[in-house]
Amino acid sequence: MITLAITITLSVGTMQSSASEPADTVITQRELDEIIVRTPTVRRLMRATPDGALTINPRISTDLPSFLSSGDPVAALRALPSVATSNDLSAALCIEGAGNEANLFETDGIRIVNPMHMLGFYSAFNPAYYHDITFRPSRHPASTPSLTGGYISAQSLSTFPDSTFSASITSGLIESHGALRLPVGKNWSIAAAARHTYLNLLFPDILTVGSSRLKYGFTDLNASVTGRIGQHTITGNIFANHDDMRLKNRNDGAKDGDFGWRNIAGGIGWAYRDMDATVSLTRYSNSFMMAEGGRAIDLPSSLTQATARFHIGINRLDLSAESNYRYTSGQHNRDNATASSASSLAIHSGEHSAAATWHYQHADRLEIDAGLRLTLYHTPGFTTVSPQPRVDIRYSLRQPSYIYLSLGRYTRFDRLIEESSTGLPADFWTCADNNVRPLTAYSLHAGIGGYITPAGISWTVGAYGRLNSNIYEFAGSILDLASSGYNPVDHLLHGDGYAFGLSAMAMRQTGAVRGRIAYNIGTARNHLDGRGSGTYPAAHDRTHDLNISLAWTPISSLTLALNFIYATGTPYTREKYGYMIGENLICEYFPHNSSRLPDYRRMDIAATWLIHSSPQLNQRLQLSVYNVLGLRNTLFSYTTYSTDNGIERLSSVMNTIIPSLAYTIEF
Repeated sequence: MITLAITITLSVGTMQSSASEPADTVITQRELDEIIVRTPTVRRLMRATPDGALTINPRISTDLPSFLSSGDPVAALRALPSVATSNDLSAALCIEGAGNEANLFETDGIRIVNPMHMLGFYSAFNPAYYHDITFRPSRHPASTPSLTGGYISAQSLSTFPDSTFSASITSGLIESHGALRLPVGKNWSIAAAARHTYLNLLFPDILTVGSSRLKYGFTDLNASVTGRIGQHTITGNIFANHDDMRLKNRNDGAKDGDFGWRNIAGGIGWAYRDMDATVSLTRYSNSFMMAEGGRAIDLPSSLTQATARFHIGINRLDLSAESNYRYTSGQHNRDNATASSASSLAIHSGEHSAAATWHYQHADRLEIDAGLRLTLYHTPGFTTVSPQPRVDIRYSLRQPSYIYLSLGRYTRFDRLIEESSTGLPADFWTCADNNVRPLTAYSLHAGIGGYITPAGISWTVGAYGRLNSNIYEFAGSILDLASSGYNPVDHLLHGDGYAFGLSAMAMRQTGAVRGRIAYNIGTARNHLDGRGSGTYPAAHDRTHDLNISLAWTPISSLTLALNFIYATGTPYTREKYGYMIGENLICEYFPHNSSRLPDYRRMDIAATWLIHSSPQLNQRLQLSVYNVLGLRNTLFSYTTYSTDNGIERLSSVMNTIIPSLAYTIEF
């Protein structure tokens, strides 16, 4: 439903009809109270535009099964051909052959460093709070902040004050989330939202790994205020989330751990006509503590960023400026590091950018967006100027089809050092400097798209190519941080890489039967010093990636949904053999990432029953089943030693069928 708030001014008057006499007009003006007009409209899960942007509506949760009926918008992102399928329990998001560090996440113009919850099933984007999620896998305009991968921006609809009270609450088996919006006076409104899991109450040991037991939980919080003063719009937004994971072992001397991360961010925005500005502050911190066999490591790390941003549109010209200050603490073992060694890993940096984009349109067929982003970046002992030109050309064929061509250069100045392949909080951020240079990507995209009117199907076919320079991979071991003076940056391999592929998607969003079929074929390969003379598959490489999502509404109150995924197994480095030296297991390996895990397959189903629907109240009940066929998917492979079985190669497998039930009420 669309709600329109209309204020009507009623004028009542009398006028003499004789033309020969002066007319006396009596006008009485009276401002009526607000009138609410409600009208049905077609609601779509996704909206695509020819310039490469895709908007996802998190509130349309019935068309796509999601983990434990959470309605999380990340489930929709991962069903797109440009997003590589990740293994279960992975919090990474890899787009068009780029790594997890290449992406940029924002909420209401405020940067969020890591919005993915551990284990990867949920994001921190509360579907009850956010109005839409804008996703750009590539083809970014010059005004987009520095990145080399995908851009994900969540909007809470805080750009205009709410005129009516509304609320939404969803209660599920392991998590609940809700949001409310409340007018305050005539031109102001506030909004708040929360999301929390009670996994530890229902499942005290969510996962058992050998003799270890895993406990896990998370919390998300949002708040905003919006007001209008004349034609000026003022907004304030706060975002916070917390993840906590604990690993406890029943045997002395075995692994124990305490892992987690925190995000807190806030900002103030101003908009007037074609101008807008924001000032924001982001703070992200990691904790990673683990004890094994008498060795203990405590690896705190953090990133703090202050940002000021301004934008103005002048006719066909789009101008913007941005200034960032960052502080990263680096990573060290707090148990054995001195204050001086810890401070030597901290880095301060400044990043100042100006961008201009010129839009040209000819005869409603040809559109060109040509832009340049110019960035001055500096840290102590390192300064660079990075020009980033971009052009996006679109041409309309016989309506409603189009073709496009896009070229661009992109640079990323804050770097993620990944010590795990699953997005665990052992990974940490650092600012680019002489030792870790900025990541640069040259990208080329070309494709064709259109709409089949009789069938109501939109479709796209596109090819992408990417050249990456200054790629870094961690070649050390987290446990080595137990040694005094160990610096993980000293154990990075440097090189370059490339990625290319072909993506296709067909999507139907109206009618009783709706859905998407998305397929990507491609490769992502790296060449790094220390890994041999040739190239090898990147950790996120997927040759084939197929996603099928279907929804059927046989009657107005019932929607059935299905999601099927098939993807080539992820690369890993397999052991050739192992041997014991004392009590230590030593393994010899095949070439890096030369083996692959078994192919990934999964099917999810969901049924949503609309219990009650009216302009004042909506109630629905959703039953979903994750991995309904119980298909076995290998998470990782490893080699271990025991006195009973000797040296053996084992695999961790996810084949659990997970049903769930969630109830949602909106008013």
